[in-house]
Amino acid sequence: MKLEHRKKQNYDTLFKEGQVIMIKGLQGSGKTDKVVYFMEQGVTYGYHCHTIINFFKTKDVGKAIKLGKLRPGITYREKPPEIKIFRSLSELLMNLLMHDKNIVFLDESGLFATATRGTSSAVTTLKLLTYIIRHFDASIVFICQSQNSIVPELRSTLLTYRVTISKKSANNRSMIIEKPLRSGVDDENMEYVAVTKPVDNMPSSQLAYDGKYLPAFRIDIDLNLLLDELAKHTSVELREDDVGVNIIKKLVEEQEYKKAHKRGYKKEMISKIIQDDPALTTKEIVSKMGELGEEVNRTYVSNIRNSMGISDVLE
Repeated sequence: MKLEHRKKQNYDTLFKEGQVIMIKGLQGSGKTDKVVYFMEQGVTYGYHCHTIINFFKTKDVGKAIKLGKLRPGITYREKPPEIKIFRSLSELLMNLLMHDKNIVFLDESGLFATATRGTSSAVTTLKLLTYIIRHFDASIVFICQSQNSIVPELRSTLLTYRVTISKKSANNRSMIIEKPLRSGVDDENMEYVAVTKPVDNMPSSQLAYDGKYLPAFRIDIDLNLLLDELAKHTSVELREDDVGVNIIKKLVEEQEYKKAHKRGYKKEMISKIIQDDPALTTKEIVSKMGELGEEVNRTYVSNIRNSMGISDVLE
């Protein structure tokens, strides 16, 4: 009983709300399996875990084993309802507002938080989400093959723990947990100190997760606009009568409407340019739209030409 209590205390310390954790491991090290095991543990400790990892349904487990998607010889369990799958930022935020004690797991985070694109709008949104994650009663976990996949600001300024998974042998995976030393040095020289001894023979997950899934995560809402709206209510009010959820739904609808309206506006602009001067080449129309502050590609312009019954002008 004391051992189980200590395990829960350690888990609560690692995944305490506001924590930013990086779990890294080379391809084939078993990091995704250990992440799913962390989710299993979290559910037993009263957490809701939010992930982009896919899970097989019970009826598909046999087929997945035959196809080599799951290992044979394991009695697999279906994903518990406390593990929530999300595909967009709005879906994640709505899920967070509906539950206490949340952990967000972003697997293969190098795909959307890569250090080489640290100024992109998607990365800027993820930075902001990381800064304010504790306000959603949550911690956030970035899973990657290399810590260099994560933008420097996230890993040097906000990171609270680094968990490294390594493969010791075919059936032995090891884990070590470290904390960064805040000594004022830059990210390249950041030092870490181990807070646990290496843990060998980590247990495997018994959940039927899809290790070959394609990670997908859409930024479908302006997080700054959302925070402005959420800030008008207390944290209690946001959870009552789905107030926070309805705010998110309304902003998503407005954003989708604006996108659709803008697509229609671009089409009208291009149609008018073609009608005014049918002799313009597709390249010239693309350039003219650029001068007006609207980016379009040649295929888009050609399709509009065809819909108008006006052939492309040879360039």
